[in-house]
Amino acid sequence: EDGSGLTDLEIRNEVDTFLFEGHDTTASSVSWALYSLAKHPECQKKIQQEIDELLADRADKRIAWEDISQLPHNLIDSLHHNPVVWGEDNMEYKPSRFAPENVEKRDPYAFLPFSAGPRNCIGQNFALHEMKIIIARILQRFTVSLEPDHKVEKKIGVVMRTKDGIRCKVARRN
Repeated sequence: EDGSGLTDLEIRNEVDTFLFEGHDTTASSVSWALYSLAKHPECQKKIQQEIDELLADRADKRIAWEDISQLPHNLIDSLHHNPVVWGEDNMEYKPSRFAPENVEKRDPYAFLPFSAGPRNCIGQNFALHEMKIIIARILQRFTVSLEPDHKVEKKIGVVMRTKDGIRCKVARRN
């Protein structure tokens, strides 16, 4: 406010916040995405097919940064369930809601996983790319299913968590 700028300690504190909060929310988002995909194996298979087709003709099967735009279905489910925006089936898991043609039709403030305006997350693009690569790398090698006897209870907060964790089974794909 007085024009003097931030001290070295203040800068360090800001950077620490970005790094640690970014990892926390990314880890939570990846966990929930894998949970949702395990709960909806038809969506998981669609994403795995997309990954397989992308990498089919390559000797190096690693997913690269430039591959991200070629994985349109590999997006993260949201906490947003407003029936005005999402329709009567607002509580259903539908990754197709985030297909480019559907995103274009939606008000830009209808889905705010990273907030909006001058206080939005400056790391949102990095976080989305990071999550997409992590999930794609996991689904490239494994199929995820839920532990049938474990009930997942959401614990809503700034970062959505679970009461007793998410228990998944991971099996190597053939």
